[in-house]
Amino acid sequence: MKKCEKMNEILEQQKKAYSETCTIYPEHLLDIERARQYIGIGNKILDVGCSDGQVSIMLKNGKNTVYGIDVALKAVSKAIERGIIAKVATADNIPFEDGRFDVIFCSHVIEHIFDTQKTLKEFNRVLKKDGKVIIITENLNSFKERILFLFGKTPTVMQDPNHVKFFNRKSITESLEQAGFKITNIEGSRFGFPIPRHCFFVREFDFLFPTWSKDKMIVVAKKNPRTGYSTNSQK
Repeated sequence: MKKCEKMNEILEQQKKAYSETCTIYPEHLLDIERARQYIGIGNKILDVGCSDGQVSIMLKNGKNTVYGIDVALKAVSKAIERGIIAKVATADNIPFEDGRFDVIFCSHVIEHIFDTQKTLKEFNRVLKKDGKVIIITENLNSFKERILFLFGKTPTVMQDPNHVKFFNRKSITESLEQAGFKITNIEGSRFGFPIPRHCFFVREFDFLFPTWSKDKMIVVAKKNPRTGYSTNSQK
C-alpha cells in the first residue's frame, strides 16, 4: 500500500474512533488544569483537536474566546452547540488567517499527526507575534516505558493504533525549534510503574521525580518573533 493511501486509511480510522466525543479521564483533567496556568485571560485560543468541546469550555476561563478544529464532523457540531467557534479541519491546514490567535492548545493530538513540521509551522503561522503553543503529549522515554522496553514489552504509548508519532523531551524540543518556537517550559506529569494490565501512577509524589521520567509532558513554547510563516510561505 502506498504511503498516502496508508495515511488516508489511518485518518479515516481516527475520524471513526473520535467521531462524536472523547473520553476525558480524571488524570487527564488534572493535566489540563496544570496547563491552564499558561493560557492567561482575555486571549483568543485555538483548541486543536477540540472534539466535542469539553476541553474547549474549560479553556474559556470566563474571559477567553475559544475556537476549535477537529476532523470529526459530529464532534465539531457538538462543540458548536457548546458555544465553541469550531470548524472541521486538519491540524496541518488550519482555516484561519495569519496571526489570528494568542494561544494554541493541543492536548494529546500531536502524536496522531503524520507531518509534525507542517503542523507546527501552521501553528506558527496562525499565532500572533508574541503567541504561544501549549502541547500535552506522551513521553516515550518515561520510566514506565523504559521498563517495558527493558523487558521486551511494547510501550503503552505505542499500543494505541491511532498514534503515529512518538516524542521525548529532546525530540519535541527540536521539532518546535525547527518550526520557529522557543521552549519556555516543560513539565512532567505522572510517574508511572508498569504492572500487568494496568499502569500505577504516583501523582502525589510527582515532585520527587525528574521530568524525563514521567509519563506525560506539558510543553510550552513561544513563537520566535525572528521567524514566522505566512500563508504564502506555506505554499
